Amino acid sequence: MPKKDRNEYAGYGWGDKDADSAIECTKSEFLEVKALFSVYKEDFDRQLEVFKYAYFRKNDLLCKPKPDEPEREHTEEEVRNIINAIKMSEGIEKKEVHKMIENE
Repeated sequence: MPKKDRNEYAGYGWGDKDADSAIECTKSEFLEVKALFSVYKEDFDRQLEVFKYAYFRKNDLLCKPKPDEPEREHTEEEVRNIINAIKMSEGIEKKEVHKMIENE
């Protein structure tokens, strides 16, 4: 395999102060990785919001609607996310909190 000129490669790095990672790839591979990363990151962020809702729901941490407040219509995506959150909450272990206040 012929050795490629340094200009034919692009770098892509990520990490935090403790660890950095990088890949060496061609410019076309770089563009593909960058495009895929943006798609997966957007989906990850969306699913993380669904998980947060599921966790809050499982642990009864959601605000209750006011009795006089009319229920609003949900978009199809919101309904899909709520259904996914309900399914997801079935697999989440509820956190039991025991009061630590002593009686006087």
